[in-house]
Amino acid sequence: MAFGVSIRAGMSQDPSPKPVVPTAPKVSGGLTAVNIAFGVVGALACPFALVSPMMFDKPGPESDSVRLLVVLTILTFPLTCLLSVVLSRVWWKRGAYRAAWVAAGLPAIWLAIIVTQLFLLGK
Repeated sequence: MAFGVSIRAGMSQDPSPKPVVPTAPKVSGGLTAVNIAFGVVGALACPFALVSPMMFDKPGPESDSVRLLVVLTILTFPLTCLLSVVLSRVWWKRGAYRAAWVAAGLPAIWLAIIVTQLFLLGK
């Protein structure tokens, strides 16, 4: 003790710091609702995906590129719905909240693409 100052004056009595464990906030109700909605829509889209290759039944449409794109997007839509649910949950748990919302909205973009393609196919 030089000049009345203790060496341990600025230290706490417990030298081992307690680790801070970050906890992810609870998943918002909106994200849960979007995940449930697109999960149901994805499940209901499976029969349409199974019969979409029938667009090529009559002769001639094999060379139609718009029809091929429609079939490919319809075939991959249920997978997109499942992937969006899984990715949004994983990214929410990791703290990437904006990415979780973007992943949850992917099927909406996919639906817009399908509707646009069907409109082009109808012309």
